[in-house]
Amino acid sequence: MRRSIEAAKKPECRRLITQTGDERPGVPREVQRQHMIDGLGKCVPLLEEAGVTLIVEPLNVAIDHPG
Repeated sequence: MRRSIEAAKKPECRRLITQTGDERPGVPREVQRQHMIDGLGKCVPLLEEAGVTLIVEPLNVAIDHPG
């Protein structure tokens, strides 16, 4: 996240887009969800300090991005 924020500063970008990644076989969805929440939560202080908004792009697992 630090490297992405630094890269965003050069063109004065105030928004970064991320995706959640592929579904993990054998790992319950709720556990995957909590890992995502925990990971994103650790990014908050860095993003706030830099004045950058992180946008989580949902992927359509039913049509475009199976798994």
